Amino acid sequence: LGLFALGVGAIARPSPMSHQFGISAIWPQSGFIVGLGVRDIFVGAVLLKAWFDQDWGSLALWSFLLSPVALADFIVVQRSGNTKASYIHLLGALACASYGLLILGFLAG
Repeated sequence: LGLFALGVGAIARPSPMSHQFGISAIWPQSGFIVGLGVRDIFVGAVLLKAWFDQDWGSLALWSFLLSPVALADFIVVQRSGNTKASYIHLLGALACASYGLLILGFLAG
């Protein structure tokens, strides 16, 4: 739900929301933030659907597969010079991978 809400905010107010992504952007550069918002809405919708359907295998797989996306965000934000904000993305990558593996472990066990 958090990703979905973050995506809506990025589309509605890209310049102020750019700080949430760890990248300071004003129009027209904030168009990149709108793209990130669309991505986050899609990702949030996929995860929410799997959760509401109680499709734990899909939720685990998508969570695990999305960890490289958060890792890429970490690298982009880190290289932009916002070290503090980049660690939020790194934690997101670790959380996605851990959550996916945890669910897969419960399903297998």
